[in-house]
Amino acid sequence: MPEPRSEDILTADEVASLLRMPRSTIYSLAQEARIPSFKVGRQWRFRKSALEEWVKTQEQRPRRSRSTSNPRRRRMVQVA
Repeated sequence: MPEPRSEDILTADEVASLLRMPRSTIYSLAQEARIPSFKVGRQWRFRKSALEEWVKTQEQRPRRSRSTSNPRRRRMVQVA
């Protein structure tokens, strides 16, 4: 198996720039195991090839409406 080149391994800042997302979102996705990642010591790292595959799967997923995307969200009910 060939050794990964350093440009194949990305930092959270590089991933945030690549995906045009806030770095805090990248960290949240990594901590929740919703994006392919691994830790080196205390720092998150991302394989570029794994991210490219992940993006492809995200493009193919059907979108859910906002009301069903967060099961913790509760509606306010007025009591008369």
